[in-house]
Amino acid sequence: MKKFLLFSLLILSTYMPANAQLKVDFGTFSIGATANLGVSSDYTNAGVGLSIQKFFGDQFRANVNGNYFLRNNSLSIIEFGTDFHYVFPLTKKLGVYPIAGMGYSILNVKGKYPDLLKIPGADPSDADETEGKIYLNAGAGCEYYINESLKVFGEAKYHYVSDFGRALITAGVAYVW
Repeated sequence: MKKFLLFSLLILSTYMPANAQLKVDFGTFSIGATANLGVSSDYTNAGVGLSIQKFFGDQFRANVNGNYFLRNNSLSIIEFGTDFHYVFPLTKKLGVYPIAGMGYSILNVKGKYPDLLKIPGADPSDADETEGKIYLNAGAGCEYYINESLKVFGEAKYHYVSDFGRALITAGVAYVW
């Protein structure tokens, strides 16, 4: 009996560190602010955003976000999207996750600009052009829980938009409840 109890404790103690992660209850949400940098060969835009996450268990979650990219080189962008994350815990407070999602970009150009939007028949010197495009994205992220209700995160992803793809780097902080 003692051997069985000792063996059970040994097995249990080896299992617990492998499962040591910050547990998030089913149905938990988070809301946070982000700082973004969108980079392509034609332009670079800095932006700010809002991220809302819905957790489905400890590892899977959906993320809804909205971003505004400040005007640079006559171009500003507003984006709304949703991503899905599957978190792989590395330590009790640190996790990494792949990102896959889609969204909608509203591209606005004012003043003279290179033909960034590639709109058929558009004159690059037009004063005001706006176009909306659906995008797909894929990437990876990393998060660190400062405590059970506050986390910081960083993400790198590529937005594929027809004729207008770009890399997006995001850093943020979120409140978890």
